[in-house]
Order: sequence, then structure tokens, then C-alpha cells
Amino acid sequence: MTYFDFSEDVRKGWAEATDFRSRLTVQTKVHCAKFPAAAERAGFHSLSKGSSFVPGGHGLVLGAAPWSNRDLAVLEDLVSHARAGVWRVSVFSVDDINFPEMVNVLPELRMFRRAPVVVQYLQGELTYFGDGHDAILWLRQL
Repeated sequence: MTYFDFSEDVRKGWAEATDFRSRLTVQTKVHCAKFPAAAERAGFHSLSKGSSFVPGGHGLVLGAAPWSNRDLAVLEDLVSHARAGVWRVSVFSVDDINFPEMVNVLPELRMFRRAPVVVQYLQGELTYFGDGHDAILWLRQL
């Protein structure tokens, strides 16, 4: 089962779009609309504006751009870890929470330039922070 494959909905939206401009935005609209529910179905804890997060035990936080196929593939790869209970995986959309709000939610978060952003906490302490390709390579080691 895939949780973050929205390709069928994108195809439907593209077919229903009435003009070229609408077709250009279909993927972004579909992905952003489906992202929160998909994260919950996958067993992830969703963080959003105003959420609270207390790192404890083994926590992994991933900030993703919902419109990015690459970021969604990374999330799909993490599903087995969340399902097995190895990590408590929390996710957020980098488009929904601005950086000052993220800093209020995630202790010790640093500035990042690329998605996905990965933050690992062990026993409540920050043990890894990475973004973009570096984060993806780190996640592949899990």
C-alpha cells in the first residue's frame, strides 16, 4: 500500500482542468490537499501551526514540501519505521509553518534551505539535523 502516491488524483484533476493555467497547478493543489490525511494514515504524527511537540525517546521529525515527489518518496520510505514502532515520526509541511513558528515547535531547530528537513531527537536531545540531499542520504541509513 502506498500512502503518498497521489498520481491518480493528479491525472483526474488534470483531465478536469478547463485551461492551461489550471493544469499547471493541479499537482500542487492535489498534493497539498491530500498530504495531511496521508501522513495520518501512514502512522505519522502531524505538526501544524500552533502544534506542540515534546521530544522524548526516539523521535524523528521530517519537514516536507507536499508538492515535491522526492519528499513524498522519502516519507513513503519512512512508513515501515513508523509502523514498526522504531521511531515516533512527526511530519510537517514546510509551506504551512513559517520558520519562527517552527522554532517555537521544534527545540533547537536550525535554519534550513532545502526540503526535506530532518531532525532527530534521542532522549529529548537533538542528535541530528539535516536538509535536502544530506537529509535523504542520512535517512537511507536507518
